[in-house]
Amino acid sequence: MATPSSPPARPVRSRTSGPWAKLSTVALWMPFPALLWVGGYAGAEPRLFGLPFFYWYQFLWIFLSSGLTWCAYLHTTSRPVRTGAHRPADRGEGIR
Repeated sequence: MATPSSPPARPVRSRTSGPWAKLSTVALWMPFPALLWVGGYAGAEPRLFGLPFFYWYQFLWIFLSSGLTWCAYLHTTSRPVRTGAHRPADRGEGIR
């Protein structure tokens, strides 16, 4: 009896090179110019919940920086990215 042939293996590329690395680098560097240019946000108006702009702008960047760092981490982990290949479970194989 003939066994069904599996599709040819697709190439596997790493997320630590190519456009993912560039995207992660940009995400990690975004907070620096936004926070180093103090003259751009050194003011009291507009206020948010009674806080001057100077304070809530910096506090907002704490959350933005955390999110950008998390995204960069996800994009640069060493998990391989399969280009078009499906896992065996996606085709119904390997399920018992």
